[in-house]
Amino acid sequence: MDLKKTCESYQKLEKNTGKNLIVSVNISMYQMKDDIVNNIKSIILDSGINPNHLELEITESHIMSNPEQAITILLNLKELGINIAIDDFGTGYSSLSYLTQLPIDRLKIDSSFTKKVPEDEQSVKVVQSIISLAKSLNLKITAEGVENKKQFEFLKKLHCEEVQGYLLSHPLSEEELLEFLEANAHGMLIE
Repeated sequence: MDLKKTCESYQKLEKNTGKNLIVSVNISMYQMKDDIVNNIKSIILDSGINPNHLELEITESHIMSNPEQAITILLNLKELGINIAIDDFGTGYSSLSYLTQLPIDRLKIDSSFTKKVPEDEQSVKVVQSIISLAKSLNLKITAEGVENKKQFEFLKKLHCEEVQGYLLSHPLSEEELLEFLEANAHGMLIE
């Protein structure tokens, strides 16, 4: 699904549910060009989406392929009010000096680490370090690929703010998502 369709679908969901949700969209390295800012600005205006409800995700490796260009583009996107997340964090070779320069709101721990916790000691240490790093930089943190309650409970003990993965839901169509949101109107309980 492209960004324009995603923003239009978001507007329908917001109208039907009455909820202010956040929609996250992956952006590829090929989309990270100078004209992306004007394209996204146009999509925001056309769709009517509140830019604070839009989060763009770019992988760590894409950012590090041209960090100076990424910083410039991400700063311009932040000026539009958009949230920025680094997806698959921990799998690239990022420089901590660039991490402090990037205008980001969230780190997303790659599923290659979360799927091995709490059994694998090295993955536990990496996840703990990423959560600690995010908190020290005042960034939100999301663990990707959470598939079972043991992983969820472990991440909860580390004060990981958000999780995503099959434990919560498989990918859903727009209609299924609406049903899911209605069924979980008061928040999701993991028992």
